[in-house]
Amino acid sequence: NCSEKAKRWPAVIPEMEMGCEKGIAGDCERLSWWYSYKADPLDVRRSNAMSARAVELYSKRCPSVPHACYLAVRAGEKAEVKMLPDMRDALYRRGCDAGDGESCWSLGRDKETMRADRACDLGVSNGCFFAGAPLHYGEPVGDLYEAMERLERGCELGHDTACAYLSATVEKLKGDTK
Repeated sequence: NCSEKAKRWPAVIPEMEMGCEKGIAGDCERLSWWYSYKADPLDVRRSNAMSARAVELYSKRCPSVPHACYLAVRAGEKAEVKMLPDMRDALYRRGCDAGDGESCWSLGRDKETMRADRACDLGVSNGCFFAGAPLHYGEPVGDLYEAMERLERGCELGHDTACAYLSATVEKLKGDTK
């Protein structure tokens, strides 16, 4: 029950503050959220300080812990931490190169150099969808079967639109062969 969890938050704040001081990035990130949305009174300055600490800690773990690269950017976006686009892209690229699908997807989403295929290979359903979606619209995709495999993989990963596009594309291709 969400309201029960919300009632327990004040009791765990000191423990999370201690965790943040000891270098637990997730505790810093959760504290940032707390100070921005639930604390009474709200404390934007403290929230930003917690976000900055989370960014620092996640960044230190990137790319040895590939997903930390993605989390560093996410923590920076939650508050008013000023992260230059080059720094953001470098973190995403380091995470992607180290094998984090969310970093690949985020890099591709933010840049025209779509890394959808790489994100799909790493199990990110949006990456699979965007790698195969041009097929649905009749755009050149290179290998037709590979594009269909991308849509099928996206569908298997639970991307409903990829499933719909795959089904519609198969029907469309059947019609083209008649």
